[in-house]
Amino acid sequence: MPRRGTRPRPRPRTYNTRCVAKRYFLPRWVVKAIRKQAPLYGSQGRAVQVGTELLIRQKRRVKVDHRGDSAMVGMTYKLTPRTVELIEQLRAKYGKRGDVFAACVKALRT
Repeated sequence: MPRRGTRPRPRPRTYNTRCVAKRYFLPRWVVKAIRKQAPLYGSQGRAVQVGTELLIRQKRRVKVDHRGDSAMVGMTYKLTPRTVELIEQLRAKYGKRGDVFAACVKALRT
């Protein structure tokens, strides 16, 4: 039984039942570029969300930079189910998920 005058603990601000934690293996330079863009959008997951929304609306395919740093890094992002679906749709266009994320970085930079 709770003590009198105590309130339940508030939930963390990041609590969102709609978000899904998804792990992707990406080139290291893409992960660094998303981290660099994150403060502008509030979080890394939100930056990925905005990037995929921009890509899905473009008529032409964005040219992806293939940099020399090919080291793959596993990265987990909290994404909305729609963003996960968009990444899979864009994968058909770009080939690999890493290329989708690289195109997101390029779309966010312009």
